[in-house]
Amino acid sequence: MIQQRNSSDLHGKLKTTIVDSFPLDKTQANMEQILFDQISLEIDFPIVPQLEDMSLMFLEPLAEQNCGIEIKNGITHVIGDLIPPREPFVLPELIWTKNYIENAGFNTKIDGIKVYVTGPFTLAYFIKIADMPALLMPDIVEKLAYIIKKIVYDIDKEGVAIVTIYEHILNFAIAQFAIEEDFALKCLDIVFKGVSRAIPSIHVCDDIFSISKLLLQLDNVLYLDHDFVNNPDNLKAYTKQDLESYDKMIGYGCLASVFDPLLLEDIRRGKVPWQRAVETEKDVRSRILKASNRYGIENLIIDPDCAFGNLKFAIPSEIAYNITLAKLKNMMGAVKNLRKEFRLEVP
Repeated sequence: MIQQRNSSDLHGKLKTTIVDSFPLDKTQANMEQILFDQISLEIDFPIVPQLEDMSLMFLEPLAEQNCGIEIKNGITHVIGDLIPPREPFVLPELIWTKNYIENAGFNTKIDGIKVYVTGPFTLAYFIKIADMPALLMPDIVEKLAYIIKKIVYDIDKEGVAIVTIYEHILNFAIAQFAIEEDFALKCLDIVFKGVSRAIPSIHVCDDIFSISKLLLQLDNVLYLDHDFVNNPDNLKAYTKQDLESYDKMIGYGCLASVFDPLLLEDIRRGKVPWQRAVETEKDVRSRILKASNRYGIENLIIDPDCAFGNLKFAIPSEIAYNITLAKLKNMMGAVKNLRKEFRLEVP
């Protein structure tokens, strides 16, 4: 029987997860390594290793099911009426992850699987209509919302613990494409109606201060996930009273995923050790305590800032992955100690 998830799975427990991807290419060996390492580090909700382009991995199957788009030379075009897929949407990486965990006997070592699905505004930005981004056409964005709702519905049936809608450019869409906030809220509410079993969440990148009130109004979303190291001013976007009034938690990004280019170049050339790019456990602890003071420790889920995957384009992927794992190890060390200090240990 698929477990029904709710806020009690997260609230007051300082649970941990991952935001999006890792700095490795998509191979069977890399997927196994990523999943094994997450479980070994005792990440509570390991993420499905999604190592492809976060938009194309959803757009390509939609094109194959004749949902009104086609992809030529890596560019997605609208060629007809946009309709949800007729067949169940299958995410191969999710099926593989479930089988791997079951066959390895890891079910009792994790709280559940997390998967992300790219949202309608981000997808619309990468879809073209006569060389213009589909984001300029509200009717297209709304149809994409219904398509994503169907994808989310099919993924939710697979028994995942957390479904995160990944809206990389939501704030940019509202600021630069004149998307009305009421319309954004309407489309996102459509998407989240596809989630009935898993914990629903949303990740929005960059500065979210201008849209924080909008995000709080997402009735079907349990936690709001953001980058707080790359964008420290995000800490001011909400108050504890906001979270409690709207029954929300915060996915708190506590590890930097944006790096000094000069440091990365020195690492690439072997001039400095890669460990220079890793914050200490003490640093991570200090960041989490700042969030605790602002939001309440009971309202936090801990994860890194997004986009570790981009690190492989600046330095060799093996070194990039070593940096990622070292950061996650320090994150888990800080979390475990804080759980003890705040008496959050779960029997």
